[in-house]
Amino acid sequence: MLEESQLNTRELAQQDEDLRQINNELVTQSGKLKLSESELRKQQDILKRVNSELENKALLLEEKNMAVEDAHKALAFKAEQLERSSKYKSDFLANMSHELRTPLNSVLILAKLLEENRPGNMTTKQVEHAKVIHKSGSDLLVIINDILDLSKIEAGKLELIKEETSIHEICENMEQLFSEVSKAKQIEFLCKIDISLPEFMNTDRIRVEQILKNLLSNAFKFTPAGGTVTLEANTASGNTAYKNEKLLTAESIICFSVTDSGIGIPEEKQKLIFEAFNQADSSTTRKYGGTGLGLTICRQLVSLLGGDIIVESEAGAGSVFKLFLPIGQISKESKQLQSSTTSYQEINTAGEILVICADGNIVDEWSKLFALENYHVIGSDSYETEFLDNAPAIVIIDATLSDKEYVEKILKLKANLFLSNSFIICRSVSEYIPAEIKDLVMLHTTSPVNAKVVSEILNVIHSPVKALNYQIQLEQNTAIPFTKKVFNIPTSVLASARLEGKRILVADDDIRNIYSMTTIFENEGAEVLCAMDGMEAIEKLNLHKNIDLIIMDIMMPNMDGLQAIQEIRKMDFLGNLPIIAVTAKAMRGDREICMNAGATEYITKPVNIELLLTKVFQLLENKES
Repeated sequence: MLEESQLNTRELAQQDEDLRQINNELVTQSGKLKLSESELRKQQDILKRVNSELENKALLLEEKNMAVEDAHKALAFKAEQLERSSKYKSDFLANMSHELRTPLNSVLILAKLLEENRPGNMTTKQVEHAKVIHKSGSDLLVIINDILDLSKIEAGKLELIKEETSIHEICENMEQLFSEVSKAKQIEFLCKIDISLPEFMNTDRIRVEQILKNLLSNAFKFTPAGGTVTLEANTASGNTAYKNEKLLTAESIICFSVTDSGIGIPEEKQKLIFEAFNQADSSTTRKYGGTGLGLTICRQLVSLLGGDIIVESEAGAGSVFKLFLPIGQISKESKQLQSSTTSYQEINTAGEILVICADGNIVDEWSKLFALENYHVIGSDSYETEFLDNAPAIVIIDATLSDKEYVEKILKLKANLFLSNSFIICRSVSEYIPAEIKDLVMLHTTSPVNAKVVSEILNVIHSPVKALNYQIQLEQNTAIPFTKKVFNIPTSVLASARLEGKRILVADDDIRNIYSMTTIFENEGAEVLCAMDGMEAIEKLNLHKNIDLIIMDIMMPNMDGLQAIQEIRKMDFLGNLPIIAVTAKAMRGDREICMNAGATEYITKPVNIELLLTKVFQLLENKES
């Protein structure tokens, strides 16, 4: 019993010890739980704060998203406004071109007709008055063109046509253009070209020349008699700070500089002169005229060409305007031409000149002028050469032709082996020449027949670079001869009423233009019918089946000119009736739109009488042949 009691006592003691250990463990775990609870409370507090911050950030993000969405809507609205504004500006530009040119068209046409004084019933003083009116109208046209040019640039409607252009030719054109001005104003004019420059640059020649013409015009305007104006072409120095990024990446840069010894420009006015309608002297007593648009247009054009323009000047010490342009990429053919100019051999330019012209009086003018240079002129109204004993040194085409006629006539001449070494010169009242034959013509000029244009022709054919370029074009020409019959117009007919027996329909909603056009054609012996819109024009065509040609204005009420032309082309019996489209908008693409509608030819207002009549004669000639 005692042993059993002791054993139980030991077991109880052991159990008590086990319970104590368990209790200690429980106490320890309880402490840990309390710590865990404390940490959990802290983590919960942190999570609450984080959740609160996330909620706030979510609200901020939502607000930002809404702001971004609002910004997108605002941008879309602004873009729509900008597009609408650009459209309004383009429409305004087109309409202003029409509204300004339409009345000016009548002024110039009627003033020109008065100046010609065909009836011979005007006094010398009255003829002088007519000349002043025509000259003033022409000056106004220049101002209108400047304003429209600036508007086209700002509206993004001005298209550049870049091509490989001779730097020497640009300088020579400027020299020829301003040589008479320098003589008249008794100002020395110098042209200098750096021999290290390449022969060609890739640019829009017409726009470059437009810029240089403006700079040189200003130089001569602000330089007194006895002064000097200099045009230089050099390789640009490397220390010039360019603003245009295109110049920073250009491989080579040319610098055209125009220097004068004139009145100069004060430093505080030098930025002002490039702003529209601003001049260095804008006072009411200013000595020099002008609109203040020229340099603004120059700056805009220079930017489009990827260049810069800067001015260096002091009051009373003359000015220097520098035009920096990238030379651009030149083709292998041009580089070969440039390296080949040293081996050029002089051609034989002595002998005869063939002048192809339908007006015998103009042929006589050419003959008298070239006789002074020991050239014998042979006149012809035909493109045939069977009557010639010797190949002429020069062939001059003195006529304004349609695009199709230009291409056919030039290719016909180029395919004639008898003329394989003859230089071809074209003179017309239009500056445009089809791209297909541009390289086949040595010179295309709009100058009147005078000693200056004869000098220009002789300078061109004696230029080694130009002559060699022309020879290369001849060697590459593989045109097939055209066998189209050429209709000869007798000189006796041209000297009198040249449209006798012809009936012409003039469709125009402006009575001033109808009156002007009617006067032109009636003076040439034609009968004129009139229509005030497209619908009336079609009615007249249905009533009078023997109409020979239509002058169709494009902007007319009820039915415009384009719709009328399209309707006329649907009429079988009028399939080949010549239609000349006339527009005062003069916007890019207008020519293509008119031709696609079915027009035979296209001219812009103000109408040049010589150009209009030349196109009319050519179209009637084609119709009869």
